[in-house]
Amino acid sequence: MATLENTAIQDTYEGLLKITDNAALTTANKIVSDGAGTATGIKVGSGTTVEFTKKISQTGLGFSTFFGENAGLNDDGSNNSNTAFGRDAMETEETLAESVAVGYNALTSATTGGYHVAVGAHSGQTMVATYGNTSVGSRSLRNATTAGYSSAFGYRSLQNHTTGYYNVGIGYDALAANTTAGSNTAIGAEAGDGTNYHRGVYVGYNAGKSHTQGNDKLFIANTNTATPLVWGDFSGAKLTFNVNNLNFSNIPTADTDLVAGDVWRSGNDLKIVS
Repeated sequence: MATLENTAIQDTYEGLLKITDNAALTTANKIVSDGAGTATGIKVGSGTTVEFTKKISQTGLGFSTFFGENAGLNDDGSNNSNTAFGRDAMETEETLAESVAVGYNALTSATTGGYHVAVGAHSGQTMVATYGNTSVGSRSLRNATTAGYSSAFGYRSLQNHTTGYYNVGIGYDALAANTTAGSNTAIGAEAGDGTNYHRGVYVGYNAGKSHTQGNDKLFIANTNTATPLVWGDFSGAKLTFNVNNLNFSNIPTADTDLVAGDVWRSGNDLKIVS
């Protein structure tokens, strides 16, 4: 391999690759090339050259940067503007656009589509031809083959989601068992896990976990229960407070003489006159 000293490759990677103690590239600290314009390793002083497991090419990457064994292996070289760091990150990527993958197997199956951010081992691993997903955390959105416009933050959040859209899962195992449903929001560890309904909102640890009450439900709780502190049905415009003490002393207890939009209570339920 040829050793480069004052070349364009050194200038290109001086800001990216910092040698020990942040020393700049010099005649002692060098980018090593194969002699054909491809950087293949770094050499510090008189030490042994450390080779890149994935070559970094000076040209032909179409504004993309790949670092790691097999990272961006199948990129077509067009202006895709991708960034991949980690073994097998974006390995099968061909024309994926404007995406970021950081971690082992992150976005490894993504061939087309784009506008993803995947951070963590196996994050977004099986995405193929879809758009607009953000997954941060190991195995987050791991099985999202064609799911789109969803966001997962936390270990295994939305892990088994495959084809739904517009989901948000924040926390360990949030919506982890959701496979095809869409438009859900879950905040809290295991919130909404074990369900596959649409348009649910789950707030709190275990909130709504494995519930069987169908679509459009609201659960606010800190445990797995069918009677959470606050329960709602968006489709039926219902809201229930499961509490022992809630002062509604000034709220009417019957809908007599009330007009549309007025609130009255029946037991622990608040109701609105239609």
